[in-house]
Amino acid sequence: MLTFADDNRHYSEFHFGDWKSFVIWNQTSIDNDGVVMDRGHAAQPTPRGSAVPMLNAWISSTFDTSKLKLARIHSLGDGVLVPHRDFVEFNSTPWSRVHIPLLTNQNCLHSDTDIVFHMRSGEIWFLDASQLHSAINYSAGRRLNLCLDFDLRGEPVDAVFRKSESTATCNTPKIVERRPLSKSFGVELASLAATLTRSTLQQAVGLLSRVHFFREAGRCIL
Repeated sequence: MLTFADDNRHYSEFHFGDWKSFVIWNQTSIDNDGVVMDRGHAAQPTPRGSAVPMLNAWISSTFDTSKLKLARIHSLGDGVLVPHRDFVEFNSTPWSRVHIPLLTNQNCLHSDTDIVFHMRSGEIWFLDASQLHSAINYSAGRRLNLCLDFDLRGEPVDAVFRKSESTATCNTPKIVERRPLSKSFGVELASLAATLTRSTLQQAVGLLSRVHFFREAGRCIL
């Protein structure tokens, strides 16, 4: 189990509940530098990242680290990320993001636009983080996800791999089927809005961030 302390606090406003981010590769070799920013050179393991040599060896042998800009381990307990877009500060082509589940269970879900899915152990996912996305864990078991950001400068996504030919297979993604929203949802939402105060706004956002994982909320929530 991951025993890191002092998680990185950058972008902490995007989560509710038990969510932590630990930087293990970046461009400054500073443990707590998790800022998404191109400083003009490739990432290297941070002091914290040096504590996971087997994981570093796998990253180096699997991926073209000359294109790697940032590597983080996202640790999610009982919590949720607010649906959001990344790389909005980029004026040019955004980075390409890869997710690798290290530890997960069936109650750990992700969303991309209005699709909800489960990342299974052993899978490598490419996600367009410039699109609306989110994640949730509604279990007592912790989820650990390796998140790698690459600057491909217009190259295809498979350029992240060190070898040009891969023997990996492409699995059918595990899409989560959800029921439609109840007909009374609009009335319930209006009732909630009528009770909002400055002190309860955060809790309401956290609650609403969960809805689309269990109901076909579409743009009503997102």
